[in-house]
Parts: sequence; C-alpha cells; structure tokens
Amino acid sequence: MQHRQIRLYAGFRAELQFYSTLLNQNLIYYLSSYIFWMLIGNPEIHHYTSDKKILIISDLSLRHSQYIEEYISDILAVHKIHSETTAITEDQLSKYNLLEYDLIVTNQPILNAHVPHILIDDSVSFANEEELIRLFEL
Repeated sequence: MQHRQIRLYAGFRAELQFYSTLLNQNLIYYLSSYIFWMLIGNPEIHHYTSDKKILIISDLSLRHSQYIEEYISDILAVHKIHSETTAITEDQLSKYNLLEYDLIVTNQPILNAHVPHILIDDSVSFANEEELIRLFEL
C-alpha cells in the first residue's frame, strides 16, 4: 500500500514539476495543499488502484509462465489493478503456500485449491479475461 502511495505522489510531483517549468511558476510549493483538496474533492481516488497477489503456474516452462504473467499484468493494468505476480512451473508448486494468493492462473487443474483460480488452455483467451475481470469485480 505504501509503495503505491509513493508512486502516486511521485507521479503527481513530476506532473507539477512539468507545469511549473512550463508556466515559470513554483507549483511544487503547494503540493500538499493540491493533494489535500484533490482527495477531499474525490474521496474515491484511493479506490483507483488495488493490489492483488497472483500465482501463475505452467506445466510447459518457466518462460511460458512468465509470458502469461506479463499478459495478465497488462490486462489488470488497463483496469488500474496493480498485481504482484509470481511465475512458476508446476514442479515448483510445492514450495508455495496457495492461500497467500488472491488468484491462481494455471494451465493444469489444481486439486483442493481453496483460492479462486482460472484454468487456461496454454494461453489466455477472451473468456479467461472476462473471468479474471469478474473475479476481481472490475
């Protein structure tokens, strides 16, 4: 959560620095006031991003798992969902506690998974994207 707030602050500060240079005015001086009034006027702003922990499992290779990881991260980024993803192979599965994850994406069925999971057919389809979005209620 704190990392996300630092990124938001840094991004806002960078934008103000750009406009300060453009307008030849020191807008950074009032940064805390801008942030305060922006949050007062838009209380839902803290809901624009959300952190989700996702485990990606592939029985093909680590590279395949990483490909799926990048694809899933891109889908979630469009919906302003920050995801902490871990890409592994099926052989590494025993080293991970599945309950620590908000979602598991895999190309092989997982028995007794008490975590929401999406079973893909070696690549993410449009139906999988819809399921992902529905699981996170986007």
